[in-house]
Amino acid sequence: MKKIAVDVALLPPEEIADLAIKLNHELVGPEKNKIILGKKEGEAMPHMTLLMGCVEEGDLMEMGKMGEEISNNISLLELGIYGVDEEIIRKNTLVSSLGIRKIPEIQNFHEKVLREFQNFFRGSASREMFYNPLKVSMEEFSYIDQFPQVAGLAKFYPHFTLGLGKIVKSGVNFPIEFKPARLAICHLGDYYTCRKILWSKELN
Repeated sequence: MKKIAVDVALLPPEEIADLAIKLNHELVGPEKNKIILGKKEGEAMPHMTLLMGCVEEGDLMEMGKMGEEISNNISLLELGIYGVDEEIIRKNTLVSSLGIRKIPEIQNFHEKVLREFQNFFRGSASREMFYNPLKVSMEEFSYIDQFPQVAGLAKFYPHFTLGLGKIVKSGVNFPIEFKPARLAICHLGDYYTCRKILWSKELN
């Protein structure tokens, strides 16, 4: 059975997706064009990661059924963006993100997703499992394989990645309150981007 690398994620409403795309276009730095946000298949879609890993393609239907059940717990969840975060990752690359307040409700939902979906995730990531396999680095394989340990539970960081580079001045009045639009299972691309929606459910 074919395996694919996926991201279980919350997708933002249109106005938040549009804001993320706008800020992505305003990034400054030599690597700003490595992640171009957009809304079409193949583009890097704004999303908040809840869980990453490798699954059997044949399990996607069952994962969707599980998603239907657990998504009922988040349909009225209100989240808040507090501002733009900056983080240095591999090879001194600067990543900018919209940081989201880590309220108990989103932490609990992340943990529920981790708990309910963990039996679907198995094996190690390899290049052919990604949407755009030739662009993926070896470092991304290990991060995805170890996601629960390196970015889950107490280390969970809710955010929307804007891209590589710096936002000099956003001109945005934070905080911004919003409700997630969809729970989705997405096909992963390079830089942990969501490139294709494999399953989703409207939340509001």
